[in-house]
Amino acid sequence: MNRRFTFLILLSLGLVVALGIYIVGDRTQVHNLTIAAGSKQGESYIFSQAMAQVVAKYQPNIKIQVLQTKGSEENIELLEQQKVQLAMAQADTPTLPSARIVSFLFPDTFQLVVTEKSGIQDVSDLRGKRIALPPEGGGQYKSFLFLAEHYRLKLSDLRYMAITEQQADRAFRKGMTKI
Repeated sequence: MNRRFTFLILLSLGLVVALGIYIVGDRTQVHNLTIAAGSKQGESYIFSQAMAQVVAKYQPNIKIQVLQTKGSEENIELLEQQKVQLAMAQADTPTLPSARIVSFLFPDTFQLVVTEKSGIQDVSDLRGKRIALPPEGGGQYKSFLFLAEHYRLKLSDLRYMAITEQQADRAFRKGMTKI
């Protein structure tokens, strides 16, 4: 009986020590995550950088690396290929089987901005006009194509150039005479 009692005490102590080691190891383990976030000038990238900084401040055992990409479509592909653990994507971007929604981060309103002197009153008035679009592959580009299709516009109906948000802002302020 004495041997059994000694064995149970040693077994219990061993389990307590093992549990303690597991808890300490789990709390000190660093989790590395990579998030595909779009272009450096885009809202998703800027938001991802801010999120990474907040997480680093309050959860130092979670390290988030923000990866610059071409946009939502590439982000979803990287997630599917398991090259990233998180991906920013616009809500209207088709997903692949491995994608799961974690959180709705912010509303993304589509805006079509024109100068007053352009004479454009409706989306269909864009036909033949020179416009700036975000680079292909991003969610904003696809959203514009969806909108244009609704108004029976094709890319061949437009004179467009792919530019960054900052280039578009500068061009708009200058009356789109130079980019």
